[in-house]
Amino acid sequence: MLVKTSNPGSGEFQDLEIEGKPLFLKIAKNIVKDWNVNENVGMVVGATYPKELAMVRKIARDIPFLVPGIGAQGGNLEETVKAGADKNKKGMIINSSRDIIFASDKPNLLTWQEIKQSS
Repeated sequence: MLVKTSNPGSGEFQDLEIEGKPLFLKIAKNIVKDWNVNENVGMVVGATYPKELAMVRKIARDIPFLVPGIGAQGGNLEETVKAGADKNKKGMIINSSRDIIFASDKPNLLTWQEIKQSS
């Protein structure tokens, strides 16, 4: 379920205050409290807002996150992992589409083979 997207305009609706809290937090609380009865719901929470990501993780405990916004949108991988990892240091699928699709345009990035050889 969409909670807090990574785009710059996400706050236009997702940050609106409902009962004194941002809408994205109300959605996260509703997912945990009422909407995840079969325990098969995940949340989309953007990497470009690590503070908000941490707030959602505090509510969501062990619900998995899909995290867009790393790379081209400016999300920081280290901040994202610190803010969004669950108690087991897992719980996220981090998406980086454009940086992968256009990796050949960035000669300073290592290839998968180079990464394997260096480890």
